[in-house]
Amino acid sequence: MSRTRVLVVEDDESYQDLYESFFGRLYKDEFIGRLARTGKAALDQLKRHPSPPIDAVVLDWQLPDIDGLSILRKIRTTPATKGLIVFMVTGSNLERGAEVALESRADDYIAKPFRERELYLKLRNHLERWRLVQEASGVFELNGLKLKISEKSVSLAGKPIILRPKEFDLLMLLMERPDILHTQDYLAEALSAPSDVISPEALRQQVSRLRKALGAWGERIEMRYGQGYILHAKPASRRAESDPA
Repeated sequence: MSRTRVLVVEDDESYQDLYESFFGRLYKDEFIGRLARTGKAALDQLKRHPSPPIDAVVLDWQLPDIDGLSILRKIRTTPATKGLIVFMVTGSNLERGAEVALESRADDYIAKPFRERELYLKLRNHLERWRLVQEASGVFELNGLKLKISEKSVSLAGKPIILRPKEFDLLMLLMERPDILHTQDYLAEALSAPSDVISPEALRQQVSRLRKALGAWGERIEMRYGQGYILHAKPASRRAESDPA
């Protein structure tokens, strides 16, 4: 399973160091962290979601340009981001901070100062519940191709397709967001473990094997040279028919 992608919004250098330790050393097997140092930088990244995708946001309240509460409200009122897990990080000097964060629909809050272990446990617990909900309804279907997360199974027109674990994860990433360009760097990072980094050539081989396993259906997976890969919801013939003259 691919690692969870977390956007951290934090301007305090001491806490940036904590996050660097968290994502770069302590829990690198489970998470990929991305840092935004200002509210504007965070909104720019969220605006591009779901490409590259974000699973959770750790959001500081007090930022130099835009307060975290305004960013939280923007997340919850934007269709592409309203379902993200959001933790609001509150300072101990903010009266009623936790209550206001939860009233504004944060999933949870963390009061400064905190330790890496506290952050890990909160992220883990929320993500486990989120994944249970996903797996309970975790069936992706696209024009006869069906992927079931809980059973780790794929079938096409009712016939089982045998995939290697990495190929299954790759297909799931693509089916989660059809018609979205996934950069080569993102797919390689999402599918890699820290001790087993996937090279561009290895990724190309996995895509090639996946396309071969899917037969004619696999032609929907397009490689865009120098950019990445995209899974088209429509077959090539139907895409051509719908293209404007």
